[in-house]
Amino acid sequence: MEEEDITALVPEKKNSLEAEEKPSTVSKKPQNLMARLKEKRENESRSIDKKEVVIEKEPEPEPEIKTLSKAEFAPNNILFLIDVSLSMEDEDKLPALKKSMQSLTNVLRDFDKITIVTYATDALTVLETTSAGNHEEINQIIEALKAGGRTNGVRGFESAYETILQYYIPNGNNQIILATDGMFNQYNAKNRENDLVNMVRRYANNDEIKVSVIGFGDDKKASQTMRKLAKSGKGNFISMSKSNQLDVLVDEIKTQSALSGSN
Repeated sequence: MEEEDITALVPEKKNSLEAEEKPSTVSKKPQNLMARLKEKRENESRSIDKKEVVIEKEPEPEPEIKTLSKAEFAPNNILFLIDVSLSMEDEDKLPALKKSMQSLTNVLRDFDKITIVTYATDALTVLETTSAGNHEEINQIIEALKAGGRTNGVRGFESAYETILQYYIPNGNNQIILATDGMFNQYNAKNRENDLVNMVRRYANNDEIKVSVIGFGDDKKASQTMRKLAKSGKGNFISMSKSNQLDVLVDEIKTQSALSGSN
C-alpha cells in the first residue's frame, strides 16, 4: 500500500493556523471606539463635577420710601434759602446739601409745598412754589444748583419772606431753611447783622414763620451768626456732616411739623 504524501497537507495546515492567529480587525475597531466614547463621557462628567455652579442672585428690591404720615405731621410750606456764593462750592457744602434735599423730597406728600430761592450777588427764585409730589421737576432744579458770585444774604431773606407769605398754610409748618456757610459780609453795609436778626425774629413772632439753619464749615464767627438766626427764628441750627447729610433735613421737618399728641 502506497503511503500518502503528507507534505502536500503542511501548507494548508500552516495557512489554517495563520488564519486562526491573525487578529480580527473588524471585531476590535468597534470595541476601541466604544471605549474611547465611554472614557470621553467619564472625563466630561468629572469636569462638570469640578465646576462651580454659579447661581445668579436676583437684585434686592429697593427699600420702600415711606412718606410722612398725614395723621402725625402737619402740611408743610418749605422754602429753601440757599447760599450759592463761591464759598459754597466745596464738595462737603453745596453738593452735600443737594443730596439731603433730594432725600427730603422723597418723603414729602403731594399737599406739601416746596420753594427754592438762591442768593449770591442777588436773590433768585429758581423753583416757584410747587407741590412736593413733582419729584422730577424738583430734583432737576436741585441737581442744577451751582455756586458762584458774592454773598447778599439780606436780600435773600427779603425775597424768601415775600414768597412764603403768598403760600402761607394756616396751622401748617411754614418754614424757611437757610443753608449757608454763614458769610454775610458782602453788600451788607446798610443791613447789618442785627437788622437781619431782627427781621427773622419779627416774622417768627408775628407770622409764625420759622427759620432753621443748615450750617457748613468751621468758621467760628459765621457759626455764631447762624446760631443767632436760628434762635431768633424759633428753629434749629444744624451742622451738616458726611454722617448725617441724608437724614438731617428729614429729621428737621419731622420735628417742626409734628402734630401735638403724635409719637
